[in-house]
Amino acid sequence: MQVPLILFTAFALVLALFLFFLFSRLGRRMLAVLVPLGILLVLFLVLFASSVRIVNATEALLIKEWGNVKEVKRAGFNTINVFSQTGELYNLETQQVDLSFQAYSKDAQAVEVQMTMQYIIDSTRIPDIARQFGSQSMLAQKLSKIIEERAKVAFSSQSAMTIIETRSTLSPRVQELVAEVESDYCITISNLAIVDISFSSVFENAVEQKMLAEQEKLRAQYDKEKAIIKSEEQLEVARRQAESVIVQAEAEAQALREVQTVWAELSPAVIDAILRSKFYDNWDGVLPSVAAGDGLSLIVDPSSVSGSSAAQRSGTAPAQTPAE
Repeated sequence: MQVPLILFTAFALVLALFLFFLFSRLGRRMLAVLVPLGILLVLFLVLFASSVRIVNATEALLIKEWGNVKEVKRAGFNTINVFSQTGELYNLETQQVDLSFQAYSKDAQAVEVQMTMQYIIDSTRIPDIARQFGSQSMLAQKLSKIIEERAKVAFSSQSAMTIIETRSTLSPRVQELVAEVESDYCITISNLAIVDISFSSVFENAVEQKMLAEQEKLRAQYDKEKAIIKSEEQLEVARRQAESVIVQAEAEAQALREVQTVWAELSPAVIDAILRSKFYDNWDGVLPSVAAGDGLSLIVDPSSVSGSSAAQRSGTAPAQTPAE
């Protein structure tokens, strides 16, 4: 920070006027001597004020002598030779560059990009910055251009859909590309972030339609898989039912075979006895009045016989059924 020249000039003028009024009461000889001394004092104060440079802790003072870089002075009270030297302050705090530009993806889709980068200049290389770029402001301008160039390279290496899907990886990728020039630009990058990415409305509509189509496809796939699972479940139920029927049929067939085997081993008399037993177990005790077989034999209903006996006891003749 330079001491305000106007302040020192005003102070010198006030001092000169005071001395003039003070010396005006003296003799001419004394005045002739003291006035030049006062003028010299004022000029000295003006030159001293012009040579003073106060440097803050976050700054560095680059001294140039006759246009050539001489040295860098740090924080504190510093002076320069106002006749041959000039001083330029460099800010050592974190600097920020904000950019807004248009890039193109690998498939020629326009991308509007907003990004920001924070960096710190290398204080030990301030003379190099002055020689290569002229000043810190010129360095910032060139950094803006190189950042934009490297970012466009990163975007042009990927398709639009890939940029959308891998947006979180773009900032590190751009920072890697920009970091390659850190040494050339005498800086250290502390942070780089892509603030916003936007495509044309036509492309965004196309992406939206594609996403809807993908959702419909996933829904159809889900319904298909659900139907397949349901069909498989029904098929499994039918298979188990069929297996159950088969097992039951096989069991019944096995039981029938065992019965036939046992039946074949029985004698005719035993078979006749079993059949008679089954017949009597299932008979309700009522026979038909007349039944004729192939031998034209006569079968008389026992109830009729019982009725005839009862009729004889009562003196009534029973009815006779002619036999052919």
